[in-house]
Amino acid sequence: MNLQGVKVCSPRMQQGSGVFQSVRQRDRDRRRWCPDRPEYQLCSDHQWESRCPSGCRLQGLMEQTERQTGDRLRDICERTQRYEDVVTASMVTTKHIYNTNRKAIVKTHVFELKYVEFAKGLAWNLTSLRKRSAALLRKLNEQRSHVQKQIEDMYRQEVDIDIKLRSCQGSCNRSSAFRIDHDGYRSLHRQMTLFSNATEHQKNSPLKDIAKITLQPVDVGPPPSTDYKTIPIVQKELLTQFEDLEQNRVVLEEVLEETECLGSEGERGTGEAGVPECLIIN
Repeated sequence: MNLQGVKVCSPRMQQGSGVFQSVRQRDRDRRRWCPDRPEYQLCSDHQWESRCPSGCRLQGLMEQTERQTGDRLRDICERTQRYEDVVTASMVTTKHIYNTNRKAIVKTHVFELKYVEFAKGLAWNLTSLRKRSAALLRKLNEQRSHVQKQIEDMYRQEVDIDIKLRSCQGSCNRSSAFRIDHDGYRSLHRQMTLFSNATEHQKNSPLKDIAKITLQPVDVGPPPSTDYKTIPIVQKELLTQFEDLEQNRVVLEEVLEETECLGSEGERGTGEAGVPECLIIN
């Protein structure tokens, strides 16, 4: 509220009580030269000279009405001044709260944007890493099959050698001591079984992609009114800058369907398993 915009109150606020004092002075002057008159009823035009009140009484009635109107107007102006003082104090408090919290709010807003960007890159890299791990697991299963076959071939050959050595002990001039390490082969067999069970369990577990974190705008109500933007302290202190900060909420959207890598082509490569290899963001 701008008190100077109330044209009726402006001269009275500038002149103080001088305007109202001048009305009282005129009333005292009127009593000195205007005699007291009895109350008269309304009269017609032909009764003007004999029954109508004198000019002094008419002037007194007008001044009385003016005085009453002035008292009411003064009360309105005083209340207007009190309201403006309250509004000014409220705007000063608003400015203090605004300046105190704006830095923290802007910092939080920037942090949210960076967090979502970081989470997006991390989801891409985690998805790539999981797919690369799955490819490496398939390769390990192939190697395990080869190792298992080699162990079986070695055990079979050692059994053949042991049989031949035993058969020639009576006819050979000299024989070498040979003993099959059955415990070692049983230990290898147990380890290969454990490894096979672990890989089968991981193979049967469904591989889910990482959910994507995004920001969605939130409707926080209508923007500030045009009248609010025209308040001098709002324009001076830039108390409408919060309109530049969009209100968001963090949500999980659709999962990633394809592996993507951040960075330039030089930062990308192909791993041993033949899948894209991305740098992990620290």
